[in-house]
Amino acid sequence: KQVEGWLNSNVTALAASPDETTIYVGLNTGIVLTIDVASGEVTNSAQVGSVDSGVASANEAVRSMAVSGDGSKISVAFQRTVSLWSLPNWTLLHSGTNDWHNIEQVVFDSYENFVIAVAFNEVQKLNVSSGEFTLIDTLFGDANFSTLSNDGSKFVTFSPYEGLFQVVKSQTGDVMAEFPAVPGPNLLGVLSPDGTKLATWEKNSYLRVRDLQTNTTLLDRQGLANSYKPMIFTNDNEILVTRNEDGSLRMLNVIADLHLGNIESAHKEPQMVAITPDGSKVIHGYCDGTIAVLESLTGRLLMTLGQDNSTDRLHGERAFHSLVVSNDGSKLITAGDLPGINTWSLTTGELIYAYKGEEAHCTALTVIPKTQRLAVTTVDANIFVWDLNEHSIYKHFHRTKDSVVRVILATPNGSQLVVLTDINEIEIWGIENRSLWRTIKTKSSSLSTMVMTADGKYVITSGAYDETKTWDLKTGHYVSSIEKAKRGVSSLAIANDRLILAGRRTEITIFDLKSSVALRNVGNRKLNTRSVAISGDGSSLAVVGDHGFSLMTVGGAGVVGSAGACGRGSYWDPLSGGCLVACPAGLYQDSLHGLCTPYCPRGYFGDSSSGLCVSKCGQGSYGEQLSSKCIPTCPDRTWVLKTGDQLQCVAKCPEPMFASMSDKTCVNKCEEGTLLSLDDRTCRLDCADGSMQDPHGEMCVTSCPEGSATYKLSYKCETSEWCARTNEPEVCMETCGKLFSSSLRFTYSMILIGI
Repeated sequence: KQVEGWLNSNVTALAASPDETTIYVGLNTGIVLTIDVASGEVTNSAQVGSVDSGVASANEAVRSMAVSGDGSKISVAFQRTVSLWSLPNWTLLHSGTNDWHNIEQVVFDSYENFVIAVAFNEVQKLNVSSGEFTLIDTLFGDANFSTLSNDGSKFVTFSPYEGLFQVVKSQTGDVMAEFPAVPGPNLLGVLSPDGTKLATWEKNSYLRVRDLQTNTTLLDRQGLANSYKPMIFTNDNEILVTRNEDGSLRMLNVIADLHLGNIESAHKEPQMVAITPDGSKVIHGYCDGTIAVLESLTGRLLMTLGQDNSTDRLHGERAFHSLVVSNDGSKLITAGDLPGINTWSLTTGELIYAYKGEEAHCTALTVIPKTQRLAVTTVDANIFVWDLNEHSIYKHFHRTKDSVVRVILATPNGSQLVVLTDINEIEIWGIENRSLWRTIKTKSSSLSTMVMTADGKYVITSGAYDETKTWDLKTGHYVSSIEKAKRGVSSLAIANDRLILAGRRTEITIFDLKSSVALRNVGNRKLNTRSVAISGDGSSLAVVGDHGFSLMTVGGAGVVGSAGACGRGSYWDPLSGGCLVACPAGLYQDSLHGLCTPYCPRGYFGDSSSGLCVSKCGQGSYGEQLSSKCIPTCPDRTWVLKTGDQLQCVAKCPEPMFASMSDKTCVNKCEEGTLLSLDDRTCRLDCADGSMQDPHGEMCVTSCPEGSATYKLSYKCETSEWCARTNEPEVCMETCGKLFSSSLRFTYSMILIGI
């Protein structure tokens, strides 16, 4: 049975009742949960380690627990304290401390008269009846404690630098047996429950199991994965379970020296993360080559893709360096350090197509907007554009430089590719003509990540030892800097004028791109961040690191997957970490997800008067898309979009509408006396710099149509019919070609009337 995790808490200790009907879960907050095995329900929550209980000076983490043979008592250990409680009502019987350091384990002795407690360099026993503590032994030299036998009669110590394991009698401290080992760190010794067998993990990946009664070696293996913790015997004393490097568990029969198989981990460490444009699905790419597709709101596993290819990869090769979702959210494209690019269906989970060959041995990839094409950079420094429908190469770019591409992006209009190389240069390529337009020499030292603004005008770069900088793609000039993360930058994400900067250790900072001001710094102690991804609407941020995964709201960085813990009519508050009936000022009640959030979901707006996320703002206010709030007036560079009786402020009018520069509204047809600019879909009184009127004075164009040209310094394109009537016809005739065709004019007319 799988039991869901607990909000903002780590599981630090486990124990079970003798009849195996109850599990006790110790948390890093000092709480012990009681779980019924049959139902998986939490039946009790006891705040054991706290100032109120008198057991600890603060809410300390539970380090070890042990249940008595009759199930009536439980001993709970903290860093310096051992306590004894009666079950099931959790009444404190005894508690004591002796300035210990790092208590490792507690168990009841075979007669259950004492609780044996082993700390970093000493062993003590707690009298169950009187509550008195007695020092049993002080461990020698630099010895470290490993584990106690189930009956508490023996424990193992090891000395990393002397290279020695010792089996010690708990009651007297007498050494019962000792075994030499190669000196070095990462030694571990584990006793079987009956204390008759000793399993040791030694330097150079040696795993040995010894029979302490016959002094014989039962198992001797070398070359297993370096991840050895935890190691534990099953209760029949025959099977040793230890951990593989990929997070699965290895089972070894120590009597027959047989590898019985592996148990796949319920939680593997994700390497990469992606999120669908609508934010409904989160995709994890794991180190073993498998892919998990999760429902973002609940964390429910929807499907698993791929297969374990860890044996095919050399040490250090990544299973994934790219997870890219198609524009419509229906396909997932994956690539790693091994040759090959796979396209998966996010609807059925099927492998649609596998691209093979050297042209599919890629270093980075991206989906080109408004197309079904994929841009790929290869290890031999070339660029390929693949057609995802035809599964064929559409374009092939020959780069002359030997530099390796780390990141590739495509502009929103699908006309250009922007790549970041390992020599810290930015290259801009035209897709149709396959030409290099510009190279930006950043003069940086360690750039590893790059994102593009929504308008395609700027890119933002960062790395481990460099500032986060903005670059103008049109001019190639440096624009501005954002403060450098304290421990380097591992990943960037961008949406809705919000830049997410993920540090290599703890920092996840949200910046406002317009002001370059940090809106929020989200500390995440659990994650050494590897990868971040953001939904298309900018509402959800997915983060993966060494120890897990978080899904956050961009404003408050609350864990979205925990929202369902609040009952109906209450809302999860990411700032206080609790369920509230009313959200604090500045946050809005999102009934769809059960959240208090500063950014309402797509299609909803925060109404400050009611504190709710509403689909329609009140009379006299406008729903602004960028901030997802109801505001009294639309800001500059936005237009009013009227849909029924709903008014919204939009940064760009939806097609086929146009933005009227005169009254700041979205219109279906440009009003008389204005010029249509197809470049930015606006209705203008005058053409912008770099464009001019067409021959009929109806549109703004960047170049004259065939059969027309500008005359001298005029900003109006004139036909050759007009040229013949000028004072200098020979000049105009040299530049004018064929007559301006009626078919082309008919096409322009159709655009103007909205067809």
